[in-house]
Amino acid sequence: GKGWRPEPPACGHGEATADGRPRCAQFDRVVDPGRECGSGCPAFEPADPAAADRERLRDERTAWVADPEGGGPRRQSGLSRYL
Repeated sequence: GKGWRPEPPACGHGEATADGRPRCAQFDRVVDPGRECGSGCPAFEPADPAAADRERLRDERTAWVADPEGGGPRRQSGLSRYL
């Protein structure tokens, strides 16, 4: 999976840990759904992915603010700032 936290596996054994990582209950461990889950897994049982509130977890764990107060100009700093 890509992104901050990948979706839980689309399997009956798939779930999300408290911190949002995809986990397989059958093998009792965190998994990489893009590589380890699917028809190649002997325990695979197709199902909807388990619910995981990834946006809430990201907001709780990162300092980035999507809409900061103040309304001032926002722009990305350039490399010249550090040279």
